[in-house]
Amino acid sequence: MPNSSPLPEFLTEQDLADLLKVARPTLRRWRWAHKRPLARNICGSVRYLRADVPAFIHAAPKVGGRAEWRR
Repeated sequence: MPNSSPLPEFLTEQDLADLLKVARPTLRRWRWAHKRPLARNICGSVRYLRADVPAFIHAAPKVGGRAEWRR
């Protein structure tokens, strides 16, 4: 019997950088500092679960009503 639940959608490091409008090295710094959405290593490639991104965005410090990424 096939599994009817959809597979989770993952973002590449570049996908997430584009979505957040930050550079890939920024994501790497956040990953090393544990300030980012949980990264997963899948077959040697860093991936981010798309479902984790909204909570990360809402938890970001706000400056002037906008999320402040560069802190």
